[in-house]
Amino acid sequence: MNQDSKHAFIAERRSYERIVCDYAGIVRGRFNDGKKFEEIVKVHNLSAGGAYLTINRTVEVGQIITVKISFPTGSLDYGSSNITTRAIVVRTELFSEGVLGVGIQFLNFRFY
Repeated sequence: MNQDSKHAFIAERRSYERIVCDYAGIVRGRFNDGKKFEEIVKVHNLSAGGAYLTINRTVEVGQIITVKISFPTGSLDYGSSNITTRAIVVRTELFSEGVLGVGIQFLNFRFY
């Protein structure tokens, strides 16, 4: 069996299909000392259960954050729609120099 056919049988572990995107977002959270932070982020992919984003600060696996994601509407009259969610950080990795890749799982959300 060649390498390609071995990978063809590996099942996707995610519960929801992800879409590749390039959306702006804002993450709010607290440092270990309790001080609040707010950071502009880029959302790279998104599903009904979570997202993958990049951030210019350290967050920890298990940390609870609030994420606001702006979806472009395609209309100059309406600008964008937003979703705000509480999420838990489930994965972190070095994305590039000084930038952290973060996988999050949504805990709850609301559209507006």
